[in-house]
Amino acid sequence: ASIDRARLPDRVNEFLNYLINVKGSGKLTVESYARDLQLFFSFLINQKNASDPPAPDEKPDLSSIDDAFLSAVTVRDIYDF
Repeated sequence: ASIDRARLPDRVNEFLNYLINVKGSGKLTVESYARDLQLFFSFLINQKNASDPPAPDEKPDLSSIDDAFLSAVTVRDIYDF
């Protein structure tokens, strides 16, 4: 299934566009990056909201991810993922 890029943060879409337009990456590569980043940011949001976890079938709202959120991502977050 294709990723709904409208649900992804602007910076992620900018990166995906870079992969397509500058690097010449293929569709499957870009979709893999999009899916991995969606999972990573969903994980971070769920960690941030650990006291109020979403329902198992509920996808986190990625629209809250902005430059400040991205700047706060740590190496520990990446390891925890």
